[in-house]
Amino acid sequence: MVLRFEDYEIDEAALELRRRGEPVPLSPMAVRMLTYFARRSGELVTRQSLYEALWPDGCVDRERLVNTYVRQIRAAVDERAGEDRFLKTYPRRGYRFLPETVVVRRPEALRSTAVASQTSGGGVEVPRPGRLQILTGLSVALGALAILLLQAGPEPPIATGATPEGLAYQMGRELLSHPSPEQRAGSVEYFRTAIAETPFHGAAHAGLAEGLYWSGDVTGAGRAAARALELSPGHARAHMVLGSTLLAGEWDWTEAERHLRAAVARAPDDPDPGVALAYLLVSAGRTEDALHTLDRTTALDPTSAAVTGDLGILYGWLGKHERALDLCRRTVSIEPTATWGHACAMEAARALGNEAEVRARARRLIQLAGDEPDQVLEGPADADRDVRSLRRFQLERGRTNHFGRAVALASLGMHSEAVKALHEAVRDREPGVVALGSEPALRRLEGEPAYEALRERVFAKLKVSASGA
Repeated sequence: MVLRFEDYEIDEAALELRRRGEPVPLSPMAVRMLTYFARRSGELVTRQSLYEALWPDGCVDRERLVNTYVRQIRAAVDERAGEDRFLKTYPRRGYRFLPETVVVRRPEALRSTAVASQTSGGGVEVPRPGRLQILTGLSVALGALAILLLQAGPEPPIATGATPEGLAYQMGRELLSHPSPEQRAGSVEYFRTAIAETPFHGAAHAGLAEGLYWSGDVTGAGRAAARALELSPGHARAHMVLGSTLLAGEWDWTEAERHLRAAVARAPDDPDPGVALAYLLVSAGRTEDALHTLDRTTALDPTSAAVTGDLGILYGWLGKHERALDLCRRTVSIEPTATWGHACAMEAARALGNEAEVRARARRLIQLAGDEPDQVLEGPADADRDVRSLRRFQLERGRTNHFGRAVALASLGMHSEAVKALHEAVRDREPGVVALGSEPALRRLEGEPAYEALRERVFAKLKVSASGA
């Protein structure tokens, strides 16, 4: 079957989107999702129905994958966020496909939208205004397929079927969609396998760069991102990873910003580059630019727990606590087990004097760590005491890097120990150290000579750039 709407058509058998007979770049999984929408023209398609139809086993981050493929679909049909020409968004609920869909039989006779209502091969177009019945045997995806970003210039195709390199690439992209850093890091070997089979495919190298970054190999991630850009100069996520590695590994603020802005320009509807750029701007103390970037990025994907949580944290760092609390509450309403959302909401509520919410979030964070709050929290009910107990609990568990340990120690007033942990974080060039001047807990260390010396080291290139040297 072929599904036609306006001057586009979907070839279900080939998993291909065409416009006026010409193929439109779109990943197979995004084509499947677009098909699902088109066959329900005029209906409200809930996010839950997408989850159940496309990922029935629930083994992936379905919420984030829906957001990703919706962005791909919008880009493919030249629809900017907020235009609602093809897909109307209903926040937290789902989407409605607006154009009327026509089902065309005998797709082999249809290679151009110039074909009239009766095709040259005798096939018949069947107009179906409003809801379309689901055909028996409509294929659905059982896992995430390749996420292919818009890129400058053609690339050699990478397989998306049953070939080893295609499956490896698919699995790598699937793991990168997971909110867990450990799952994302697990994508590395899959992308290495894909590259061994298709060595000149920029998207595979870009995926490897992301996986290496999440595994903690910042240097390797930078090399892989640079190689991806050699093969595909317009690859947005390769620019994003290279910018992030330049910031985290070399503290090269100027070059990092150049690549992050390139990523935003090349993928304006993808919130991830915007989040990365906002992080740089907040860390650099450029509040006005940071707020502009945050406001723009927030509007792109209000239903992603990962995006709203990251943005909430950054708003909190800028002292915009009401905005931070709103976003972080939204995060945990989307994903109730999102620890970053509960932590962000706790800090924002604490800044706003909402003690009841502070205590509730602290208890929930302890529960999510697998312990009983009543066994961890000490003394009578008190918000500040509960936060301190939570920090001690986190330190005892040891589930953090040096920078995270420094933040917890500083919040407990253990300044000398916090500075020692920061020394180790700077020595290891942990990504978080560029936030030395932005993380609220670390501001308590201002004036301490050892802390100020660390700041001078991390921000040296930023000062050189600002001076015009």
